[in-house]
Amino acid sequence: MSLTSLTESISGESCTASYNSSPGICKINGECKAVLDLLKCKNIKPTICGFEANEPIVCCPFQKVDLRDCNSAKPVLNSEKPSLKKCREYKKCEIEFDIMHRKGNNNLHAVVGGTETFRGEFPHMAVIGWMLATGNGYLWNCGGSLVSENYVVTAAHCTRTLDENVSTPIPVIVRLGEHNLTTQNQHNIQDINIASIIIHPQYRSARKYHDIALLRLGRPAIFNLIVRPICLWQIIHIPSESVIAIGWGRVGYIEKPSETLQKVTIDLIDNKTCTDFYNRKRKLPDGIIDGQLCAGYLSGGKDTCQGDSGGPIQIRDPEVNCAYQLIGITSFGVGCGGKNSPAVYTRISHYVDWIESIVWPNK
Repeated sequence: MSLTSLTESISGESCTASYNSSPGICKINGECKAVLDLLKCKNIKPTICGFEANEPIVCCPFQKVDLRDCNSAKPVLNSEKPSLKKCREYKKCEIEFDIMHRKGNNNLHAVVGGTETFRGEFPHMAVIGWMLATGNGYLWNCGGSLVSENYVVTAAHCTRTLDENVSTPIPVIVRLGEHNLTTQNQHNIQDINIASIIIHPQYRSARKYHDIALLRLGRPAIFNLIVRPICLWQIIHIPSESVIAIGWGRVGYIEKPSETLQKVTIDLIDNKTCTDFYNRKRKLPDGIIDGQLCAGYLSGGKDTCQGDSGGPIQIRDPEVNCAYQLIGITSFGVGCGGKNSPAVYTRISHYVDWIESIVWPNK
């Protein structure tokens, strides 16, 4: 069975674990200790039999896992994956914001049904800018996520624009530590030129697949209370029914973009259901694929919108309250906040190896 197969399967079927071709039985992920041990201790991802709702069904090997080489305090997984080694560094955060920083924010609507963030709440958030044709200022038109001192991850479609008000179709700057795009001279803002753009090799503008790119910064970002990288989520299963989307995009389909960074909690929607909503779309000939995920609010009223592209959807780190895990990148949708119109996001776990090969090539 394919590691990333999304074909439906029934618990109890026989299967073969791909890592060593050993026989097993399909079980709900949380009911197979062997799979959990392999992932934590040996960095071996489970063979997926299928899904029941949002719960992965994994191939649970009959053969017991030898745990003699495992250190429960420091699993081999964390010491081997460069993104996980870095994540341990990023999660050493002791940020204490006074409750006054949040005062008044809960009544400010944005991102379509969202609320205003407080400054520094999402220290990985980046905003991507194009030089205006006048030479005076920037067009801030996409978001991104800081993943290391030298790289920001964003959507591939955010690496060019057709806007006639800019001097070049390619973005030239990344801003970190931003909260209010209209406020001048904010303390700790970091504007860093983009040195190079690396687009995923399988991305094609005629399709909606593999919508991910990396921006190499012209100088390293300086980490502080309001600028810090986000961790990369490693596996297809997400231990939450909802995610947090953020951005400065439009607060409604015909509304203006938000001046301040907004957040909204939206529901995860399984790929099969999402494919039904996007059936027969010319730019999605294969439906919603493994490298994508969907989220939204099917009753309407909560969503990402134009201008949020490239920005993150995330969950709080299960272990550290002040850190986040990057789940996906805002890719595209139909309208903003409509009923039965979930947005589509690039699934980060599908691209971790590609990101690592560029961001941490020698680790």
